[in-house]
Amino acid sequence: MTRRVHIDRLDLSLRGIPPAMAETTAQLLGPALARALRRDGVGTLNQGNRDTGDIDAGRIDAAAGTEPGALATQMAEHIVQRIVGDRS
Repeated sequence: MTRRVHIDRLDLSLRGIPPAMAETTAQLLGPALARALRRDGVGTLNQGNRDTGDIDAGRIDAAAGTEPGALATQMAEHIVQRIVGDRS
């Protein structure tokens, strides 16, 4: 059975990240989330009917010099871990 996730909204706070890098990271986050969800056996982002309410994914620390793609991947994996953990 394929698990499904519906995300209504993501609120991100990218403190200490230069604005241009934050914008690029945010643009790359959707595809990174889709990849991370597939790896964890969640089939799609756009359907589902279980309301888990707000999930606080917490904080991550980005090493200096982290590229936007790597940061988006790190954020996505962190978010998915929280989603999968809260859904099991």
